[in-house]
Amino acid sequence: MVLDLSNSCGHTPFFVAIIKDYLNLASFLLENEMSSVNCQDNVDDTPLHWAVVLDNMAAVKLLL
Repeated sequence: MVLDLSNSCGHTPFFVAIIKDYLNLASFLLENEMSSVNCQDNVDDTPLHWAVVLDNMAAVKLLL
């Protein structure tokens, strides 16, 4: 099951987990194939883009 519902910005639960630094949740979603590391929001940004912008190196490592 993929959690692909998104808000008005195109952010899925996986995006929110990365943006809010809920890395345990992000890891769970990836490990259980409930999200794609390559998903994009409404402006074509990926979770990796957000992790870099927010200077969250732990998230960057998880996503790579």
